[in-house]
Amino acid sequence: QMSIRHRAERYGSEKVCFDMQLPGGNYTVICREDLPQYIIKHRTTSIHNTGQKHEAEISVGANGLLSVEGEAWKRERMVVAHALNKKSAQDYLGFMREIAQRLVQKWEVKTTHEAKNLLIPKIVIKDEVGHASADAIARLAVGHDYDFLNHPNSKMARDINNIIQGAMQRATSPIWYWRLPFIGQDLDGLGGSIRRMLGIVSAAVVQAEEAETAAGQQGDNATASTNFLQKVLKVIH
Repeated sequence: QMSIRHRAERYGSEKVCFDMQLPGGNYTVICREDLPQYIIKHRTTSIHNTGQKHEAEISVGANGLLSVEGEAWKRERMVVAHALNKKSAQDYLGFMREIAQRLVQKWEVKTTHEAKNLLIPKIVIKDEVGHASADAIARLAVGHDYDFLNHPNSKMARDINNIIQGAMQRATSPIWYWRLPFIGQDLDGLGGSIRRMLGIVSAAVVQAEEAETAAGQQGDNATASTNFLQKVLKVIH
């Protein structure tokens, strides 16, 4: 990560991006803040991510709107663009502020308690920030607060961690074992976690669709859409 940052600082003023190789495929690093929106707008059907990293993402269920390529991306781009435009981003700020305050509060309580007991405060920043990030993603995506930060050993938290670690392992595996019929998804123990997470996402979609339908039947078209799923459904409907 340090190498990527230093290269971005070096090439950022000279070039707009640079290519690099990591296990699982080739990557392009964007060095200018104004480039992502341009790339999203002009992304064409000639862009296809067919590397092992993409295959690993699909294998764990990460094959939705944000990862589609080619013709599928051409059809769905406007749906994603609406949910990620400036106005939508402002709607998400309240969630982000709440999660950030929760993280700071937890650190303050922990450091104060340990200092009173004459202990050197110890915080595993990587884990804590990871849990806070998972909280933020869940709130922004489907509007649910699972509080992984204060419940890091919950079943869902373990499932998410298993899927992230498993996807990285699959992205570097020389054999696509997960494609084996019936048993492939369970050879590395990911099958159960993937099925549970897909079930949770499906239930969230059904719940949001029912709420959208009910609002439409009542003529309440001005109902605020605060999370990504609601905004996407608003466009689709």
